[in-house]
Amino acid sequence: MNQEHDSKALSSASQDKGSGHKRPGAAPASDSIDFKKLAQNYLRHWWVIAGSLLLCLGLTFIYLKKKAPIYVVHSTIMLNQDLDEGQSMSGISALAMSFGIGGATGSQAVMEDEMTRITSQTLLSQVVRENHLNSMAWTTQGLLKKKVFYYENEPFRIEVPQQILDTISAGTAFEINVKSDGKFNLKVKQDNKKVLETEVSRFPYNARTPLATFRIDTTGFLKKGTDFDFYAIVNSTPVVVQNMREDLNVVEVDKKGNGIYVQMDGPCIPRLIATVNSINELYNQQRYDQTLQRRKESLEFIENRLLNLYSELEESEDKIENFKRENNIVDPTAEAEYIFARKGRIEGTETETRTQLEIYEMIRDMLQSPKAANSLIPFTSTGNEQEGLPAAIAAYNELILQKMELESSVKGQSTTLDRINQQVSALRSNILSTLSREIQATKIALSTVGNEQKTSDTRIREIPFIEKKLTQLYRDREVKNTIYAFLLQKREEAEIAVAQVKPYGEIVDTAYSDVEPAKPNRPVCWAVGLALGLILGAGLMQIFFRNKDEKAPGEETAA
Repeated sequence: MNQEHDSKALSSASQDKGSGHKRPGAAPASDSIDFKKLAQNYLRHWWVIAGSLLLCLGLTFIYLKKKAPIYVVHSTIMLNQDLDEGQSMSGISALAMSFGIGGATGSQAVMEDEMTRITSQTLLSQVVRENHLNSMAWTTQGLLKKKVFYYENEPFRIEVPQQILDTISAGTAFEINVKSDGKFNLKVKQDNKKVLETEVSRFPYNARTPLATFRIDTTGFLKKGTDFDFYAIVNSTPVVVQNMREDLNVVEVDKKGNGIYVQMDGPCIPRLIATVNSINELYNQQRYDQTLQRRKESLEFIENRLLNLYSELEESEDKIENFKRENNIVDPTAEAEYIFARKGRIEGTETETRTQLEIYEMIRDMLQSPKAANSLIPFTSTGNEQEGLPAAIAAYNELILQKMELESSVKGQSTTLDRINQQVSALRSNILSTLSREIQATKIALSTVGNEQKTSDTRIREIPFIEKKLTQLYRDREVKNTIYAFLLQKREEAEIAVAQVKPYGEIVDTAYSDVEPAKPNRPVCWAVGLALGLILGAGLMQIFFRNKDEKAPGEETAA
């Protein structure tokens, strides 16, 4: 009966489906959600949602109890921007900014440069070495207990040479199980592979691993008679620096200001504070050392240049002195005045000497001429001839006058006239002899004057060259004197600058921690746990109970 009924129902359904007609009395299909039915389903199976909420909130509770809080440490640095440190904009960037086509302003460029220095590999590596940050240590004392991180209060100290820490290829994890009976179980892993497991009865202990040998020793912070597990991980300096960069945040306080925020997050507040303070101090120390070294180098350069200039000035003075000595000159202007005055005197002397020579030659020719044998000698003393010559000429002229008087008054032979003729003849011979000597001496004097004239002319022609050469030597000395005076002033300024070097960054706020941890955020975690519980409960209901509830009416109809 049932089989026949089912076969008839199936054939009828197939016919209805094939014909495209609905069965009489069949309920119309609907794509809308029946919220009332859905709510009834949720209320009927409330225990599923309650269980999901209990599970998710319980996991949230365990997570909050187990998760170590992450704190944020803050610090503020105010930059002292000195333009003499080379931080000003270049001419090209300033011109570009004036046309509005540049990128960052000069102040922003300085801020970015300083932030780059703060996060540089060199500085952070030095921070890691000086603060012994290659190792991170913590302990746990229960299933639901948070990790307790150590910094400078570790019960165990793990040491390895710094050269190995800078080059080690993998991290090394240590686990020391401390027993109350004084026994210690040591496990060492490298690259997540166990490389050592042993029981240690006495410290210090050298843990030999494939990568390095680590020296483990106890400290004064070890509490004996208690059970706890000590964990530590040792990484190379580059790895620690890389991890530090992920936790370090360096930003500018304001686009228009000179302040820089240095922030770092992590689970150990003392370690964070020491790290941030060390970053600030090392940054300031490096900038201080760089500025001091730069200014000392400038001062040293100036002092060396002053020494060289002093030697050059002495050399310049020697050149001027030697040139003056070689050319027998003190001052070109005075030398020119002296030479021209001397040339004038020489020319005057030459004229007088040449005139005197011509007079002597005229008198000689007159005395030697038969036609002028009884004529008076026209002679005017110049003061250059010998003292006897004018007197002899005067006596000669007087005898000629006496002769002329006697000849006009005496007729025929006269003893007096013969005596006067003899005297005139003797005196003429004497005057000719004197004139011959005077002419010879005058010619010699004229030749000397001519030589002096040539010397003066040569000296005059040399004066432009001498003046030009001395001008060059004086100019060279003047330039060196000016540079020397300028460098003396700059040396004083450089010495003052060296004495006034100060830290480039003023630490406004030393490192301090927030009161509340930044992670995990408890309200957010509880909200996420609540939402996951509801979603999980609704999902389970849809998977396990929706089909069952939908089949129930069909089964009743079939029955």
